[in-house]
Amino acid sequence: MDDTIARAALLRDAGYRRRLKRQWRNRLLGRAYHRNLAETKIIDCPEPALIGRSFAEIAAARRADPIDTMLDLVAEHGRALRWYTVIANDRPRLLEWIVAHPDVLIGFSDAGAHLRNMAYYNFPLRMLKLVRDAERAGRPFMTVERAVHRLSGELGDWLGIEAGRLEPGARADLVIVDPEALDEVEAIHEAPMPDFDNLPRLVRRNDAAIRRVLINGRVAWTDANPVTALGREPGFGQLLRARHRAD
Repeated sequence: MDDTIARAALLRDAGYRRRLKRQWRNRLLGRAYHRNLAETKIIDCPEPALIGRSFAEIAAARRADPIDTMLDLVAEHGRALRWYTVIANDRPRLLEWIVAHPDVLIGFSDAGAHLRNMAYYNFPLRMLKLVRDAERAGRPFMTVERAVHRLSGELGDWLGIEAGRLEPGARADLVIVDPEALDEVEAIHEAPMPDFDNLPRLVRRNDAAIRRVLINGRVAWTDANPVTALGREPGFGQLLRARHRAD
């Protein structure tokens, strides 16, 4: 609903709230995240006293239902109310098991579909950090070499394309990563989108972690910035067609 008054009225409607609560609390229905309002953190609100608190904490203080409290605040403040939660991959040991499993292909992100509220662009770097941190903690679950291969050669082999390996005659696609700077990859930043009326979206800044990127032998990124020719001149990339797969 674009009409803020009508949207607020809907959120306050008793019948709507009954239907929403039935769905919200139903453990059998599909869900995109945990829906635990104790695992939330308000990061911006016209009521400064609420910033840093969860919906569950505010509900307890008000002696109210957490879902009602969330809907009350959204109805009152609309888009001025912003909150944060971790929706997945917050249990390191299980995450390590997933990324090391032979049936898992580490090669897809839906970041481009969620520019306003998610920033998944750099999950390969975060995987490298996961492997590095476990090794430093004395409980390695995968070698760094294996992690790099999972993010490069293994993908090329599975997709049947001539990419992902450094060898004579191969495409010179190369990313130089500084392992000492991987700590920065989990930070979230906001930046405007110039071609969309400066609409703010979430981004990940990995300027220190990524030293240089070469595409087909041409430097595409260096010194924390894309080169001027990237996106303006041909020769950086091309469509890679899959080879015939015997299996």
